[in-house]
Amino acid sequence: MTLLLGVAALITSRKGYTLPGVAKPWIYASMGTFVLAAVLGVLTNRPVWLQAPTAKSLFNLARHSWDDDGVTAEKKIYATRVKMIARYRKTNAKQAKLLSYAVGLEMLAILLMAVAVSFIVNNG
Repeated sequence: MTLLLGVAALITSRKGYTLPGVAKPWIYASMGTFVLAAVLGVLTNRPVWLQAPTAKSLFNLARHSWDDDGVTAEKKIYATRVKMIARYRKTNAKQAKLLSYAVGLEMLAILLMAVAVSFIVNNG
């Protein structure tokens, strides 16, 4: 990407150079795609999606199940852990999907910029 823009900068820095009109939509499309990729990248790292047990739910569980025998208590603990793991996996899958989309958009943005630079080079 840097090399593409470097070549374009060399060509466009000449006196009296005007950017070919055909390159402009490609540049705008590339910029917009980069912005979308960045937004998806930020959404990928949102900490709000992590669903851990709340203090209230743990308090209620302790209050209502305090007299359970050891076997019953262990079953409840393991059931809670399995639910947490399932939630974490679901969250990770969502984040992985968003990240995949972000990477795909970034690759598309680079391709769009390459097309724009090719128009600049060929009309330069």
